[in-house]
Amino acid sequence: MRIAIRRERRRRSGTDHPGFKNPHAWPPFFDRLERLTHSLALTHKTDSPHFILVSSDQFLRQGFRFAPYPLSNGWVTSTLDNALDLLPKAPGVQLLVDIYYTDAPAIETLDRLRRISFEYPQNFIHLIAPTQDKKALRFMKAVTALRIISRHSPFRTLRKKLLMPQPIQFNRKSHFSRDEWLILMALTQGRSLKSIASDHDKDYHRIIYRLGRIVERLKLQHRSELVHLLQNLSASSN
Repeated sequence: MRIAIRRERRRRSGTDHPGFKNPHAWPPFFDRLERLTHSLALTHKTDSPHFILVSSDQFLRQGFRFAPYPLSNGWVTSTLDNALDLLPKAPGVQLLVDIYYTDAPAIETLDRLRRISFEYPQNFIHLIAPTQDKKALRFMKAVTALRIISRHSPFRTLRKKLLMPQPIQFNRKSHFSRDEWLILMALTQGRSLKSIASDHDKDYHRIIYRLGRIVERLKLQHRSELVHLLQNLSASSN
């Protein structure tokens, strides 16, 4: 009887045998511990902000303020000028820009973000934008190294992107070159292609060729579509 009881105890515990017959007695605990440690590392609060949000949309601003960490751990401003003043105070902070809700037209904001991405390459740039206009989205992605976040994304998606941002590098094959961007900015100012060629000391046909490459990259049908797109992006923000 005593022998049977001892055998039963061994079968239940699995730890009396030197060969450790029950391999699942301890590992699950360590798996849970590892997951808990990883979770704590992701949600560990710090004094430095996770992001700077640029938006004039009061609903979005309040949503961030009362959202769970880290969405509540950030600086909120309505102008890009204020964000630029804050960038040196928080090295590596992520920049979230509500592209149609700033103090400037979208094209001007994109122009400044392009310069910011070169001056502060260590800072991740996220654009909060509606995703219905595919042409505008392709244009924004081609401006510089940035990521698009849908304006209709749930806060859990925003939280994930802020906690685990994926780096993106400037690539001349997918982003506008310096000359291409100068042409686009001149077009937004209402300049003709001949005047652009003259100002930049380029052959007129060379400007036409570059413009055709831009149209092709954005998957547009004609230059008129590009002009219309630039007009929309140049309109006043909300």
